[in-house]
Amino acid sequence: MVENMFMKKCTKKNAGSYIVEAAIFVPIFVLSLLTIGYAVKIVGIYENVNHGASDELSFVAAKAYENRNSSGIKSRLEKRISEENPSISKLKVKNLKYLYSNGETDDLISAEIKYYIGINLPLNLYSGVDRKIRWLTRGFTGIKTKNKNMPFEEMENNGDGGIVWIFPETGTKYHTKSCSYVTANPSEVILTEAIRAKYNTCRICGSGDIKTGRLVYCFFRYGGAYHRSDCSTVKKYTMRISRKEAEEKGYRPCSKCGGGIKNN
Repeated sequence: MVENMFMKKCTKKNAGSYIVEAAIFVPIFVLSLLTIGYAVKIVGIYENVNHGASDELSFVAAKAYENRNSSGIKSRLEKRISEENPSISKLKVKNLKYLYSNGETDDLISAEIKYYIGINLPLNLYSGVDRKIRWLTRGFTGIKTKNKNMPFEEMENNGDGGIVWIFPETGTKYHTKSCSYVTANPSEVILTEAIRAKYNTCRICGSGDIKTGRLVYCFFRYGGAYHRSDCSTVKKYTMRISRKEAEEKGYRPCSKCGGGIKNN
């Protein structure tokens, strides 16, 4: 009898200690899970904002040659980021500078993006986080000297600074645009509205959903479509760089076209 009473007391005591432990540790465990979950959410939002801003400013940089006016850039940037990230607030694009010089480099484009990510942790332990990112890029303007545009023909034939074509993954030589090695293969270019108007989308790789400002691959002489890099039709491709840069990277003139070097 006494033994049974003792066992009942011990059981009740143990049960009580379990309840106390659970009351202490379960909230801590749940709070830890929520903290980890919100941390993942913050990183995801940050990466998404980063991607949207980068993509939009890359498009702005690609259009800089024909657009010298910054009107509308700020509103488009804010609209895209807010639409793609509805959980952020207090979004502001500040200090937008368009096609300016820092004394060493012309045609720079920069912006500062600020926003707030709200967090609803229990007991108001952490209400949210302010984020800020800064972007700096250069517009594709074709500027040779201040306020003087360089024609594309001059860019191709401008001595040591001229444009040549290389095979970045398989080649060791640099070529002219008209070299038969180049014309038989696709070129890596930035997708613009002009490319969209001139070429169709590829049915094999489904290039129609590629955003303007991204890299695509075109057969300028023979093809009628633009392609993704992993398209089965793109086995090897060419890209444009300056002759000086090609030579610095170890490329040598093509024995067939001479790389555009004129022999005196």
